[in-house]
Amino acid sequence: MKLALDGAYTDAVITSLVPGATGGAEVGDALPFSSRWAVTAKSDYYFNLPAEIDGNLDASLRYKSSFSTTFPGDTGTRFYSLSPETFIDLRAGASQENYTLNFQILNLFDERKLSSVSEDLAVPKATADALGQPAFLTYTAGRTFGLSLSAQF
Repeated sequence: MKLALDGAYTDAVITSLVPGATGGAEVGDALPFSSRWAVTAKSDYYFNLPAEIDGNLDASLRYKSSFSTTFPGDTGTRFYSLSPETFIDLRAGASQENYTLNFQILNLFDERKLSSVSEDLAVPKATADALGQPAFLTYTAGRTFGLSLSAQF
């Protein structure tokens, strides 16, 4: 069995501004779409199967802390703070000689999280509402299944 913990801390903030720059950023503001924390915990279990087949089972937990979609002072786009994201992934595989078969399920519990929100404030609200989309929303991928077969020559 193999256990792993990976993490990243990002302190991405505005440290200075170009004189005359517009856009709503102030010194000390976090960069948009920049999570402060990202962590992955992973477990890999390896075992032998009959007919000289090597098997493995893997599980991982992925976490990303909250983040903003723009600068708080941006007058052209509405400011949103998006929630943290946590996903669980599973993998299983089998190898024999030069061949490997892998199956994976990403986002096991089919969590749908907002990954981006954009609302252009230059478009009047009545116009945006009439078009049926006052904000543009992007979601994380839902549960995803994958199957791969590889051969080494």
